[in-house]
Amino acid sequence: MHMSKANKIRKFSPAFLDKFSFLKNELINILLSIENYKTAVEEYRRAERTLKCVEMERIIDQPPVVKQCCSFLPYNNVLYSYVLYGLVPSLLAEKVFIRPSFLSLQTALKIHQLLRPDFEGKIIMKFWTRREYINKIALQSDAILFTGKYSSIQEIKEKLNPNQLFIYNGNGLVSFIIYSDADIDNAVKGAISDRIYNSGQDCICPDVFLIHKTILNTFVETLIKSLNKLRLGKNTDVNADYGSILNKEVITKVSAFFSKKRKNIIYGGNIDHINSVIYPTVILENNLLNYDYFEFYSPVFRIYSYDSIEELCSFYNLPFQNEFKMGISLYGGSQIRNFLEKNKFIVAWNETFFDIEHGNKPFGGYGIRASHSMVNNQTRIHPILVSQEIIKFKRGKKLYF
Repeated sequence: MHMSKANKIRKFSPAFLDKFSFLKNELINILLSIENYKTAVEEYRRAERTLKCVEMERIIDQPPVVKQCCSFLPYNNVLYSYVLYGLVPSLLAEKVFIRPSFLSLQTALKIHQLLRPDFEGKIIMKFWTRREYINKIALQSDAILFTGKYSSIQEIKEKLNPNQLFIYNGNGLVSFIIYSDADIDNAVKGAISDRIYNSGQDCICPDVFLIHKTILNTFVETLIKSLNKLRLGKNTDVNADYGSILNKEVITKVSAFFSKKRKNIIYGGNIDHINSVIYPTVILENNLLNYDYFEFYSPVFRIYSYDSIEELCSFYNLPFQNEFKMGISLYGGSQIRNFLEKNKFIVAWNETFFDIEHGNKPFGGYGIRASHSMVNNQTRIHPILVSQEIIKFKRGKKLYF
C-alpha cells in the first residue's frame, strides 16, 4: 500500500480501513461457508483490530524490508490469517504470495478477490500444489510463514537456504487450570467460551482442563448445566453456539478417541457422521501424570482433577512439555502463576488465552511445536510477531540471535 513520506510509521490507509469496514457483512457471509455466525463475527473483529492497530508494530516507513515473502494459510481463521500473514507482511515486502488450504480454498479466494484491488500486484494468491509452491515460491522467498501441522514443516525446512527466514506458528498444549479459590461461574463461562469457539476448531482452544479436587464436582455440574443450554445450528443461524466440523479427519480421530475413552465420558460423546457434528462432550480422566496429548479440534472438555500445586508442577515438568509449551488460562491460584511464568508458560490470569491474544503482539509459546523461527540453521523458540521477525532478520544475525 502506498504511504505518504510524512508517515514515519507504516499503517493502512484510512480509505482501505473504511473499505474493510464497509465490507464487514460481505466478509462475514463469506466466512459462513466454513464456520458459524458467532465465530465469523468474532474473527472479523480480530482482523479489523489488527489492521487498525498495526502502528503498534512500529513498522518504519521505508523501502520494502524484503523482496518476497510467502505464506501457507491454515484452513481455519482464513480472514484473520489473511490479515496476519498477507496484509501486514505487505507493509514489509515487495511481493507476498499466499497459498490457501484446500479445505477452505473457495473461502480464501473470495476474500482475496474482495481485498486484492488495494494491493494489486503486491499480494498474489492461488492454489498451488504443495510441491509446486515450495519449489517455485518458497525457495525464492526471503521469508516463509507457515501455519499448520508441525509434522509438515520438515520437508520445507530441509530445502531452505541458510539465508532464508522460516517462521512457524503451530499448536502446542493449551491448558485451563482452575484452583480452589477461583470464581467457578466465571471460570465455567471462560472455559465454554474458549472450548466452543468455532465449534472447537482452533489451535488455542484448551486441550485439557485441570480442576482442583475440592471444586471438581461443582465445576462439572455447572459446566454441564451450561452445555445443556448451547444451541446447535447451521452456520447461518445467528443464535447457534456450535455447528459442523470442517475437516473429516478430525471426526475420524475424535471418534476413535471416544471409543478408547468410552468409560470416561460423563456427558455427550455423540457424533453425527452424516452432518459432521461432534456434540459437546465431557471426559473425566484419571492420573494427570499419565496424560497423553490429543488435539480435539471439536467441542470436547477433557478434565483431570489434581490434589495439590506440587502435582501441577510435576505435570508441567513432564518431558513432553518442552516441545508443547504454549498457553494457560489460570483462574485463581496466584502462587501457581509464579511457577508457570518462571518456566516460560504464557499465562492468562483470571481470563482466557483467547482474551490475551492480539494480532499486533507476539503470540505462541516457548515450545518448538507452538512457535519458532529459523535462520542460518539456528532455531529460536519464542512467541512470534511476523513483522518483528522480518525486521530483525534483515538487520543481521547478531540482532536476531
